[in-house]
Amino acid sequence: MTAHVLRLIWNRRRQSLLLTLEILLSFLVLFAVVVVAAQYASRWRAPLGFEYEHVWSVEVRRPTGTPAADARAAVVYRNIFTALDALAPVESAAGAFTLPYSGSSARSTFPLADGRGVGHQYSMGTDDLEDVLGLRLAQGRWFSAEDDAARFAPIVVNRRLALELFGDRDPLDQRIAIAALPEASHLPANLQVVGVLDDAADVVPACFQ
Repeated sequence: MTAHVLRLIWNRRRQSLLLTLEILLSFLVLFAVVVVAAQYASRWRAPLGFEYEHVWSVEVRRPTGTPAADARAAVVYRNIFTALDALAPVESAAGAFTLPYSGSSARSTFPLADGRGVGHQYSMGTDDLEDVLGLRLAQGRWFSAEDDAARFAPIVVNRRLALELFGDRDPLDQRIAIAALPEASHLPANLQVVGVLDDAADVVPACFQ
């Protein structure tokens, strides 16, 4: 009986091979769907690392390209923040280059002096951005007025970026040894880490003042 069954399978080996391939392909597709679903479910349960309730996002566009335009924009921004702070319902106001759910992001690469290139997302923000988004620091501090006259531009990173940049060393007060930046880059070259965010705050792995 067994020999007869094996003979039938051998005689229909072409059809059996196609059936086996179909089963294997179906298994691979099912496995990929389960992995993707598990990944999204894990991200859904993970904390955001910032607060969005009772936070309003207002986009302000301005002309760029000349020092005069930048100077006028700085005056306009100061007036906007002064007006917002005077409103009773407003608890805090801050400015940022990119924000969560804005549909845009900024990416760059640190060309380090040791030859490595460390890719990252980044944003630039004002001193009150920590309070507006409810960001929680694991180490160090956020930007403040004391950084305005500092020789190095302050930067806040998350733990994963700190690990990639400095390894097991304490990232606080470490300066990022950047080899060179393109002329079109918006990033300062003289960066010093003043704070570290938890990995939950992946929305802004690197934030500059």
